[in-house]
Amino acid sequence: MIIPTYERTCYLEEALRSVLAQSWPVHQILLIDDGSRPEKRREAERLAGISDRIDFQPLPAHRGAAAARNRGLDLATGDYVLFLDDDDLLAPSMIERSVSQLEANPDVDAVVCDSQVICMPDGGPAFRIPPSPARAIERNPFGAILRRGFPIHSCLIRRASVESFRFPEQLAFGEDIYFWLALCRHGRRFTAREEADAIVRRHALNTTRSRATMRREARALYHRLFADDMVVGKEERVVIQLKLAYCEIMSGRATGLSHLASAVRHPWISLRETARFGARVFGDPRGFARHYFMS
Repeated sequence: MIIPTYERTCYLEEALRSVLAQSWPVHQILLIDDGSRPEKRREAERLAGISDRIDFQPLPAHRGAAAARNRGLDLATGDYVLFLDDDDLLAPSMIERSVSQLEANPDVDAVVCDSQVICMPDGGPAFRIPPSPARAIERNPFGAILRRGFPIHSCLIRRASVESFRFPEQLAFGEDIYFWLALCRHGRRFTAREEADAIVRRHALNTTRSRATMRREARALYHRLFADDMVVGKEERVVIQLKLAYCEIMSGRATGLSHLASAVRHPWISLRETARFGARVFGDPRGFARHYFMS
């Protein structure tokens, strides 16, 4: 278990206790402090003392969640890896159910579960975020994750499958999506299950509260995918061009029109993707932009 933390100790203890309460015991919990101020670092270290299974590892300077997760990967020794943000939670059977599915499917590298979102305080009722259907993520994991994504703590992966892959530390957002897509591009196999065992907490300290910031950082992710030759098919290119068009048009940037023009050069693919957008709108009105465009 790898938990990066930075200046958010108000939620950290609950996150740690949700790991300690797992029905499948987690023997290595790496709590990586990402260069917090001394008083916050001391508080995080104090919370790490609630169990001898928690290994507190402070970084000398603030470098971002990607760097903290990479440090955790360098130190991880278990058979499986799961990343948990310091403000989110796991249902008690999350690890057990995911490990059981991986053990029953030795040719699969990672399993993604459903998630539920809790808005706090008084931010509205809880709602559920299903991953892509198992058949979609098994058949084409790159396309399924590119379109939908998932909360990082909903995915348990075999450590041996990660090998030398690491999170891109230059990205402030979407570094987890890039990480999963890189694994997909190198042949890692994913599946999904329906239990909502990953709990996301929405609150005032979320780094994704600003839609303008999200759209700006999402553009950086999509451009990075192109720059690193991660996008190999016409369908993938159309999906990213549509995402870029949305982000840039919503940000008032005229360049969004050129991305839209690039997408509609492939009218059948664009129409099919638009139909998928519509299905999201009518099937899950909350999730249209959030699931598809990450905004």
